[in-house]
Amino acid sequence: MGDVRSLKKLGIKRPKLSFLKRCIKQLKSFGIKTLSGASGKRSITILSECSDGILLNYSHPEYIKWALKHVRKKDILKACYAPSLILPDEKNYMDLILSAAYILTGYPKSFLEDFDLIEIKSVIEKALNKKDLTEIKRYEKFLIENFTISGDVNEILDKLKLYKKIGIDLVIFATPIYKNFHNLKILAESISQY
Repeated sequence: MGDVRSLKKLGIKRPKLSFLKRCIKQLKSFGIKTLSGASGKRSITILSECSDGILLNYSHPEYIKWALKHVRKKDILKACYAPSLILPDEKNYMDLILSAAYILTGYPKSFLEDFDLIEIKSVIEKALNKKDLTEIKRYEKFLIENFTISGDVNEILDKLKLYKKIGIDLVIFATPIYKNFHNLKILAESISQY
């Protein structure tokens, strides 16, 4: 469906779920498998009914559990993705923080209300709009812990194990992890042994 912040900046009105359902059914009629991205209660519920999988833009285990409660068809693929980085990585660290900030500000109201994040979302959104990196850095720890898949290799592997335990079938490591090929190779090698 696209996050609220990104669509608004592009001047695009968010599509109705009924339209998305029709599109998914049309794709499936051609034998195309569908993986629908969703973050809100309603979108997770409706899109999980008609898709082959659901892609959740959450990384914190409690947020993932919250999202999985709204998945209607339990036998579909359940995936999650988030900004990712093997730490320490001074060169790409600020990109990780900014990516996490954008993720938070794009979440739907249902999620923000359930986790009492409306006020912090507003503060971070204002800081992003003003390009106030100092203000955003005040929330650095909060953003990293709640909206990223990051840490040293062992911490990331522990997160993967936890995701699997709570029902996630597929994890997608999002930007900025690809900017550090050396660390990406280390992670790939560690995952292959895991």
